[in-house]
Amino acid sequence: MINCARLSERYSIIDIMEQRSKNLIKNGITLFVVFFFTWVMYKNLGDFETLFETISNAHPLFFILTVGLGISNFYMYSWIAQSSYRIISEGTKYPKIFLNTIVYHFLSVSNPLGAAGSSAYLVKYLVDRGLSHIKAVFGVLITNLSTNLAFIFILIYTLYNLNLADKLERYQWYASFIALALNLGILAIIVLFVALPRFSGKIAKWVTGVINKVTRKIIKKDSISERTLDDYIQEARSLSARFDLSIYKFIKSLPISLCYHGVNMLILYLSFQTFAVPVEVTQIVTLYGLITLFTIVAPTPQGVGVVEGLAHTVAISVGVSSSGALLAILMFRLAVIWFPAIIGLFIFRHKDSALSNSKEGVPVGSV
Repeated sequence: MINCARLSERYSIIDIMEQRSKNLIKNGITLFVVFFFTWVMYKNLGDFETLFETISNAHPLFFILTVGLGISNFYMYSWIAQSSYRIISEGTKYPKIFLNTIVYHFLSVSNPLGAAGSSAYLVKYLVDRGLSHIKAVFGVLITNLSTNLAFIFILIYTLYNLNLADKLERYQWYASFIALALNLGILAIIVLFVALPRFSGKIAKWVTGVINKVTRKIIKKDSISERTLDDYIQEARSLSARFDLSIYKFIKSLPISLCYHGVNMLILYLSFQTFAVPVEVTQIVTLYGLITLFTIVAPTPQGVGVVEGLAHTVAISVGVSSSGALLAILMFRLAVIWFPAIIGLFIFRHKDSALSNSKEGVPVGSV
């Protein structure tokens, strides 16, 4: 009995060490990427005297306005998310959706998988509201599709503008292709699931058969039950019955998504105004297009390090001063990434401590 306990403890220690080594590798890769692009910004900067002078001329009112808009724009994102969830389940209520959106953003910055990893948090939130796992997943997918499709229009203008100025690089084409492929993949999954439930049901049966065949050899049982598969087909048919109405509601959400990106472009413009850096509207749209593009396709969470380095390089190529571009881009990233992430951290910790207290039978606020 003692030997079994020791053996179990040894295996748990090995599992912990393996997990830590994986996290160490992921964090090491992220640090390397951030360091590389920090070095790129350093090499592009050159004139540090201009940098310090630009910082000293910063306008505090524009700084406050930029940060305030960056945080408040999450209200618009939560509105888009709620509209997407109501396409899937119209009668469901979504309390505290703004706070959960902020937490989702914090998790997308703090975990190695970025937005893909933090989506699990939103799926859990929707399941707690009474949605099935399938509906919850598709609610999150539709939210991402809405914001990304609206962004495609901005990206097309960005690429067109860079091409006219003969500043379009091959890596920008590759990144655009990846972003487009991701959106087409999401769209294909939704159409397959909703518009063609019988066809997707047959594919689901085939995939389930393959998976179960493999798992029977490894764990001696099926990993996906017939009941789960039947639930999938029923969900597909129920959503398919409202497909026309769902498409109409989705199209109605696209202008809101465009407004969301419009506010982000305003935040970028105010970031330049904070440091009194002259910039044209076309330059703002071009920079925002590339910042958002590399946020989507970068290997680091929310493009940390990658976006700053590449956006700074592009800003210089389109005629923005080096020191001014660096400060404005960092200011923009603070407003839309880091300040909201800090707020999300505090909300997440509060929710976590409240959940622990409730499990222990301690009333929240009594400690």
